[in-house]
Amino acid sequence: MTGDVAVEFIVTGAGWADIALRIKDKSFSLTGISYVTDALGDLVRFALAIATGAHSATATFDREPYVWQLQAVNLLDNFTGDGMASLAVTEAESERADERAHEVFRADCGALNFAAAVLDASKRAEPSYAGFGLAHLTFPLAAVHALEAALATYNVAPLDRG
Repeated sequence: MTGDVAVEFIVTGAGWADIALRIKDKSFSLTGISYVTDALGDLVRFALAIATGAHSATATFDREPYVWQLQAVNLLDNFTGDGMASLAVTEAESERADERAHEVFRADCGALNFAAAVLDASKRAEPSYAGFGLAHLTFPLAAVHALEAALATYNVAPLDRG
């Protein structure tokens, strides 16, 4: 794994979080994400779709009243694990306002590098996650385990922070 991709899931208060992306020399923060949806679980499942070879993936994060959409076009070779993902972030007034969505960030990176960075972010977010999800959300443990298993298929270890 290279250090060209970093993802952070940051609980900013009860029911609120940010997702910070850094891809090579570009960075962007999806701010003001509400607990109305399972934001961390959706991010992990988005990365799982990439790691398992889905051609495209989308995750929507509620900002009340606006939404962020994280989109990927994936060129991962399922046999070798090589390939890039083209990531974009759009902002819109609602999930159904695609024609009014505007792109605010775009970057390309290794598909598995991104998936590993999301796995790392989810593990670092676990201790503070209860403050985001409040009573109705639990840490997305099954999705995290599935992402670990998908990355292990390609012998991609979680990022070593030690």
